[in-house]
Amino acid sequence: MAEIVRSRIGVLTYLIPTGAFFDEESLAALKDTVADCIEGREVNLVLDFDNVPSLTGAALESLLDVQDMLSRHGGGLKVVNANALVQDIFLVTRVNDYIEVIDKSGGRRTV
Repeated sequence: MAEIVRSRIGVLTYLIPTGAFFDEESLAALKDTVADCIEGREVNLVLDFDNVPSLTGAALESLLDVQDMLSRHGGGLKVVNANALVQDIFLVTRVNDYIEVIDKSGGRRTV
């Protein structure tokens, strides 16, 4: 199970999964952390994927759920530091149409 480390920099809240990001417990931990953020009026979140090697369909679905939760409160989700495989998964599944994915060079990757 991945722990979700939470830190705040200015108006953005950074969430950093510290382990595998595949199982139901890890995805539930993410949703719980996001719910806590929303309760604290932290609705602009950055998810740092530096330690995430790949994603499952369930993880993608959870990320879309998180984006939906945040957008209902006037916020949004960005993903940073995703490796090339994770970026390709976002592109192929078109999840990047809903969640902004910023590549390691700082740019947004598009098809």
